[in-house]
Amino acid sequence: MIYQDHAIKGWMSQACLEWLYQQAGKMRTIVEIGTYRGRSAHALASGCRGPINCVDPWPTTRKGQVWSVDKWAGNAKYQEDGEEIYQDAKKNLAEFDNLTLLRMTSLQASRQFQDASIDMVFIDGQHSYENVTQDISLWLPKAAKLLCGHDYSPSWPGVQQAVQERFPGRFQVIRGGSIWYVWL
Repeated sequence: MIYQDHAIKGWMSQACLEWLYQQAGKMRTIVEIGTYRGRSAHALASGCRGPINCVDPWPTTRKGQVWSVDKWAGNAKYQEDGEEIYQDAKKNLAEFDNLTLLRMTSLQASRQFQDASIDMVFIDGQHSYENVTQDISLWLPKAAKLLCGHDYSPSWPGVQQAVQERFPGRFQVIRGGSIWYVWL
């Protein structure tokens, strides 16, 4: 089956959305780190019928304040209304009764899950080397089947470095996209 893009604002390609949808169909439980307006979460929830937890702090900044220094625009200041983005994510994902939005940091959320309790963890939070390394360390023990993430590309050297160091020779990148993954 093919996932139909719902035109939710974001940076995820159709190839990546399709891959997430296909993998989600094999899973009972999923955690997504970094949800923004819900583009990838929609694909995950369309494929998986079990519980999905979407983790994002959706900072309560207002337009004109810095939202997230490295995720949304390289290392430039990106100005957007965090509360508006959160409300948009709620609206975009409202059709899914198996999906919960957790408005907190990745670290805070990781404390709510036991080891090996989540079939699939998808990491798409902040993209600095330090943040990706931390997310991998926090969520690898929680994942039972699949750990994956977005933006494995030269545009995000911190993502590439963190993944290469943690999983040398063990990870793969999807064809036609920028999702890295490791089967556990």
